[in-house]
Amino acid sequence: SRAMVATVRFAVDDGVALLEVADNGVGFDTGTQTGGYGMLSMAERAELVGGTLNVRSRPGAGTTVTVTIPLEG
Repeated sequence: SRAMVATVRFAVDDGVALLEVADNGVGFDTGTQTGGYGMLSMAERAELVGGTLNVRSRPGAGTTVTVTIPLEG
């Protein structure tokens, strides 16, 4: 990604865990590139536990990957 800075955020709110990793790297066009097998694998694992994976990226603007997972009572 050629990032110089990356941030990691974790929070729990209203019974949902959120993990977000963001960087200031080169980014990519999510419309034409999927991010490869790594992103697919993370999405499948999130789905297995009832969660979601969201990837936001733009060429030249870095990438943010957010995973949300509902917590059991």
